[in-house]
Amino acid sequence: MLFSQQVPWLVAQVAGPRTIIVGRPAEFRVTVGNRGAVTARDVAVELKLPSWAELASSTSTAGTSQVADHGSDTATVVWSLAALDVNQEQHIDLRILPHRGEPLQLAVHCTCAPSVAQAVVEVQEPKLEMVVAGPDHALYGEHKQFELTLSNPGTGPAEDVVVHILRLGSDDQTDDVHELGTLEPGMSRKIELEMVAQQTGTVQVRARATAAGGLSCEAAKEVLVRRPALRVDLGGPRTQYAGTPASYRIRVSNPGTATAQSITVAATLPQNATYVESSDDGQLGAQDGKVVWRIGALEPESDRLLELRCVLTSPGKNRVEAFAQADGDLTDSSATATDVIGVADLTLELRDPAGPVLVGREATYEIRIHNRGTKRAEKIDVVAFFSEGIEPTSADGARCEIGAGQVLFDTIDGLAAGDHLVLVIQAKGSLPGNLICRTEVACQSVDIKLAAEETTRFYGREAAHGSASDPAPQPSTPPADR
Repeated sequence: MLFSQQVPWLVAQVAGPRTIIVGRPAEFRVTVGNRGAVTARDVAVELKLPSWAELASSTSTAGTSQVADHGSDTATVVWSLAALDVNQEQHIDLRILPHRGEPLQLAVHCTCAPSVAQAVVEVQEPKLEMVVAGPDHALYGEHKQFELTLSNPGTGPAEDVVVHILRLGSDDQTDDVHELGTLEPGMSRKIELEMVAQQTGTVQVRARATAAGGLSCEAAKEVLVRRPALRVDLGGPRTQYAGTPASYRIRVSNPGTATAQSITVAATLPQNATYVESSDDGQLGAQDGKVVWRIGALEPESDRLLELRCVLTSPGKNRVEAFAQADGDLTDSSATATDVIGVADLTLELRDPAGPVLVGREATYEIRIHNRGTKRAEKIDVVAFFSEGIEPTSADGARCEIGAGQVLFDTIDGLAAGDHLVLVIQAKGSLPGNLICRTEVACQSVDIKLAAEETTRFYGREAAHGSASDPAPQPSTPPADR
């Protein structure tokens, strides 16, 4: 009971809660009794309410009730009874909805006697405040700890308190929910949070708290998330002659916003390529044949240039690949292809007898042709010339035509890279002296012309039996003068 007021004839009582919540209806009962000795007639009971207190409903045991508006500040509930007998009581139940956290004064006036009674009701108002504390910076994928503090600085308890942890980068998607129940005035609760940075740039760690009566609040903490990155660019020649060194440049850059750590770069050479050298302490792997650099860390917006030289021997497309990796599962790769041009490269060797040859006996001459290039040599022409005093008698190794002082071989279709061709010519000397054999080779596919010449000493039988020596022999006339 909030108060009891007895007038000379009537007693009015108001019953209800001492504390009510903003936005929540509260029930009050007004009871009027006649303690006098006579019946009270034309009883009128007035209950004044402030404008921010709304009468939701009213129910009485007798009489009628109505609301009379007396201005913008107050409204009056008028309950009228025709009569109230001695020791008789009647009551009216009122549901009142407060909209402001101020004291609610319930003033009751009975018109049967000039008396006024009122009671002061304390209206409590809960509030919510929240703060998120934690680091200002994070690396992508890194786990970071944050602390959320929720407090009630109001005058009433906050009931049914729930905290929603919002997902990073989202306005309404919830990652976690914490039900805290009732938070008394002046109290606070702390919640430990662990967040994983999964997007770059400025993100917010956000939370929203709600409570009964429509209470809510939000808090956020901005975090700058940085992330390193890797980029590999590989450059090299578009075309290259087989057997010549080719240079490749590998540029490794970090276009990200954080330092890339523990960077390793590997280059894969084409098949049959020969490693020559590399910059920055690049090492050739003995097992996989890859060239590997360990360049450590790379700051944001910086790069590193690596160089590699190798000899390409296989004609056609030769593919070189570069791959880089760093901490945090960072990877990138690049590749380039060099069109290797194969070239036929012929060498010519003419072998004559090791010592002097007796006139009239056959001397053996070997023509050795080697294709030391990387491409098949096509259409090879071979001819051997002999000086006056020596004539070819036979030839092996290819079809040929033997004429006076010369052997003309049929055009040889081709000689594969790395192969040898040996042609053997037998010749007889008819004069003593130093006689000459000259061989010429021409290859139509690569426009190569080669020549080799050897001099053979032929001697007569008199010289063989120790007779007077012959006059010093003179070199024979070159084949072109025959």
